[in-house]
Amino acid sequence: MNFLKHLIIKITGLAVIFGIPIYIYLFPLVFRSGNTDAISGATMISSEAVSGEYVILINSDMHKKKGTTEDWAAFFKGESPLIFDDISCLVATGDNSGNEFADICKARLPENQMTITKINGLMMVSKADHSKFDVIVMSREFAEVFSVYNRKMPDNIRIVYVSGE
Repeated sequence: MNFLKHLIIKITGLAVIFGIPIYIYLFPLVFRSGNTDAISGATMISSEAVSGEYVILINSDMHKKKGTTEDWAAFFKGESPLIFDDISCLVATGDNSGNEFADICKARLPENQMTITKINGLMMVSKADHSKFDVIVMSREFAEVFSVYNRKMPDNIRIVYVSGE
């Protein structure tokens, strides 16, 4: 009888230990409300929802020459001023539309004039808050997810809205 009781306790303990991760995974799937959380909210954007509208943040402190910030703003809007400055562009890793737009802009420039760095979206917005970037390219959807429109940007940040392409 002792052996049977001991065996039942061990089997129950193993079922609890190995079953808890399954319960943690299945519980939100079964009892999901309509709300998104911080983890699942980042994956809610699909490629079908991309509008073709982009938000470009330009740090004017990185471009000290007079008019260079305006030239880059015109460049991202589709006009082609002659610019001799190099530029470093940040794009969110999961923002496919923003990555495509950055690649299109890079193709319009001479070789090696624009470098594109893909980083985490939250880190990208943190860099924007502290002016630790040159240019940030993101789709309108990502700008909405990371509340770029509601965020108080430093005075040296120029926001350019681009539609189409």
